[in-house]
Amino acid sequence: MTSSKHICMLCCIVLMSLVLSGCVAGTAVGAAFSVVAEVIAFPFKLVGAVVGAILP
Repeated sequence: MTSSKHICMLCCIVLMSLVLSGCVAGTAVGAAFSVVAEVIAFPFKLVGAVVGAILP
């Protein structure tokens, strides 16, 4: 292989690594946001269930 092909292959590997790591980071941030949203919403759901059980 020539030097330019090695450089091209190295650039492709680096770009693919960056793209895939971005996907993983986005997934982790999305999962963390979902957990935080559920933790914040839980007390309101609990109060709603208690009120629903008390009032017909």
